[in-house]
Amino acid sequence: MIDRDTAIPDARGLTTGPATDREVYIPRSLRAAGRGLSLALWGQHRETCAPASLSIKFRAEALGVGPLPSPDFPKSRSVLPKSVTPVPWYGYPSFGFKWGRQVMLTMWRGSELAGPWVKAAMDVEYWMPKRAILGAAFALVASTAQAQEVKVGLLLPYTGIGAEFGQAIDRGAELYLKLNADTVRPYKVTLIKRDDKDASGVTSRTVVQELLTRDDVDVLAGWHYSPNAIASASIVSAGRKLAVIMNAGTAHITNLSPYFVRTSFGMWHAGYALGEIAAKQLGKTAVIGYSDYPPGKDMLASFKRSFEANGGKVVDEIPMGGPAAVPDFTPFFQRAKDKKPDLFFVFVPGGDHASAVVRTYSALGMRAAGIKLIGPGDLTQDTKLQAMGDAAVGLITMHHYNADLDNPQNKQFVAAWAKQYGANSVPDFMAVGGYDGMAAIVQAVQALKGKMDGQKALEALKGWTFDSPRGPILIDPETRDIVMNEYLSEVVKGPDGKLHLKQIGKIDNVKDACKALKIPPCARN
Repeated sequence: MIDRDTAIPDARGLTTGPATDREVYIPRSLRAAGRGLSLALWGQHRETCAPASLSIKFRAEALGVGPLPSPDFPKSRSVLPKSVTPVPWYGYPSFGFKWGRQVMLTMWRGSELAGPWVKAAMDVEYWMPKRAILGAAFALVASTAQAQEVKVGLLLPYTGIGAEFGQAIDRGAELYLKLNADTVRPYKVTLIKRDDKDASGVTSRTVVQELLTRDDVDVLAGWHYSPNAIASASIVSAGRKLAVIMNAGTAHITNLSPYFVRTSFGMWHAGYALGEIAAKQLGKTAVIGYSDYPPGKDMLASFKRSFEANGGKVVDEIPMGGPAAVPDFTPFFQRAKDKKPDLFFVFVPGGDHASAVVRTYSALGMRAAGIKLIGPGDLTQDTKLQAMGDAAVGLITMHHYNADLDNPQNKQFVAAWAKQYGANSVPDFMAVGGYDGMAAIVQAVQALKGKMDGQKALEALKGWTFDSPRGPILIDPETRDIVMNEYLSEVVKGPDGKLHLKQIGKIDNVKDACKALKIPPCARN
């Protein structure tokens, strides 16, 4: 036991007067199969021996596995390192390492500042041979608790035409870790980033294989392009690791591997929801224009099925090139204009494709011809909206996220994004997919106490709920896909002279209709 009035040697081996100024925890011996250990470490008052006073309490207790400590196991010992550089400890990190037998070390109390002092207390639960005890103590002081590492392989397009999208997802994931450090503790999440640079599927298969075999990751995440998630699904299944899809939206992807969980969206979420509202409120005839690749085909099928089921009629379907290069949309839009529909529903990838859509719609005078331009939120991506100018005013979209959503989580998210990435920077739906995806990973890490078994991680996420910047979300326990709100929005010009998305409708708790209606290939397990 250490008394406040007892003379204590400092870190230099010298002795000062009574420790009347310092905060010292009284070591408490606890039984460990009849044997106990208390270790007390301290520095000196910062006015005498920089940088601060540090008092750490260790409790040693048997966990019930491994051999009992030997009879000569010391009941107590004091250790005075030559130098101590204490730092405030917030949260409850834990970590483990081995000396032939399992050793688990767990912090039970964070630090608090008290005047000029730093106080810290720590429990150590252990099974270790005597020779390892002092080494463990010194390691704890030097590192202030090394956290158990969980490696996440993040595959995104960091180069090529999709680099800006990969950056948005990456930044969303990183921002979650930064804003929620206390939620992550006591674990350390390390992102191992790999360039999934094109939509061929070939690169993605190679990258996933390397992350699993060479980097030995605990979790896979990312997938901007749907073709890449589709192509790598069999390797994901063979690897038996949790795989979190942060963007790719083709509906049936989660059926291709039992280890896929999606925190982004499926094309049927927005397409099917907008089809119903469009038929009831916006018009009775429509032309559909879509980029000709799996997400575009999903969007065509979802909008058409819902629109016609609610009394509308699709009078033409126009494939408009692929996702790689922005085509000249003029012939496609002229064909749509000639059909004289009430509505022109368009799906293209976000980014430059969407900007070109708005320009062509305006140039051909389709608004003046009485044709409303509608589509999913890819058309009004937050990062591209301002550059579209007044031609975008009046455009109506359905989506699960935009930066103008009025909820506390989104306001905090948008403000933190601007602070981290620049005052003129805004998050978009890809960023929130990365943010929520990382939240899901951390949930699994905490539930499994850092021991990342793929099947158990999946079970931990089934039914998981989270207050996202997009609103409340849920992982459907049957499909491993996301359930979320869909917002009907209109582009307006605000008093600040900027374009904004004004919410004019909402559908709560939208499931992936493709799976709910058991439409092939979504019906296949």
